[in-house]
This record gives sequence, C-alpha cells and structure tokens, in this order.
Amino acid sequence: MKNRVRVGTVLIALAVMILVSACGKKQEPPKDSVPETSAVETPAQTKEILPDTTASAPARDSLVTEQIDDTPPLLNKRWKLVLLNGDAVVVSDKFKSEPYITLSVHSERVHGSGGCNRFGAKYRLEDQKVSFAEFRQTDFRCPDVIQLEKSYLNSLKKVTGYELVGEDTLWLTIGGKRAMKFEAVVVS
Repeated sequence: MKNRVRVGTVLIALAVMILVSACGKKQEPPKDSVPETSAVETPAQTKEILPDTTASAPARDSLVTEQIDDTPPLLNKRWKLVLLNGDAVVVSDKFKSEPYITLSVHSERVHGSGGCNRFGAKYRLEDQKVSFAEFRQTDFRCPDVIQLEKSYLNSLKKVTGYELVGEDTLWLTIGGKRAMKFEAVVVS
C-alpha cells in the first residue's frame, strides 16, 4: 500500500512538473504554415510598421509647459473681489468665504462665491471681452452679506469686458467702465 501511495505521489508531482514546464515554453508554428497575425503587436512589430518619431517629437514635459504658458493669465486663478462699484469689499466673520471667481481653462465655466452662496455660470472670452450667463447658485441665508452678494452677482451678469494689470490684478468692466477689482490669490 505504501508503494502505491508513493508511486501516486510521484506521478502527480511528475504531471505538475510537465504542466509547469509546458506553460512556460512558446510553441513554434510548423515551418510550412503561414503565421497568424496577432491582435497585439510586439514592440519589434510596431517598430517595423510605424516610423520612429521619438527624435522629432518634443518631450511630454515641454508640451505641458507650453499649454500652461499659453493659458491666458485670466484663467485658472482664484480672483478675490476687493472693490465693487468703487467700494472696498471688507470680509468679516459673517461671510462664509471671501467673494471670488475662478474661470476654468478646461471648460467655459466660472465658479465662485458671493460671500455666502457659491455660484457657477458659463463665460465667454474673446479678446478683451468677457461675459457671464446661465448663473446657478446655492440658496443660503446670510442677512449681513446678502446686499453685497446681490450687488456682486447682478454686476457679474452685466460684465462686458476685462483689463489685466500685470498678472495679479483684474478689472471687470461694464460698458467700458471699471466696475469690479480682483486680486489673484495663491491657493495652497
């Protein structure tokens, strides 16, 4: 009986070894057959089919840098409202956040805060002209902030243009007149 168990164990071990070694070997097609095309190409096959463009193509990092450098300085910055219709905007502890806007470079969307409620809208940018439309906002009640917020959002709806002073000061204009002054904020 012991011999039978040993012979059985040896046969199982031998079968496992044969299976493992067979899985690791690549089967060669017969020499007289036509090779099948594979859906997945090896690097060697790709190199033969496609021309080598790596020497003429810029590095990926330089592409990203060029895209960022080409971004108008108005976009992808958080702009904090500091003047509204000639009056300084003073943020107190009654504000949920400082009033600001951010114009996305990836979509024609602007988002921001009026000091109490967050809002979003579409923007259109062309030369020195900018306009905002299709506003949506949250509906929180902040009695001490509501007047400033209403004035701010109503003014944004009337904006027709912008002026940049350096890269850190933005004026939004209504009918060619400066209505709102913003300063760029570094967000960490």
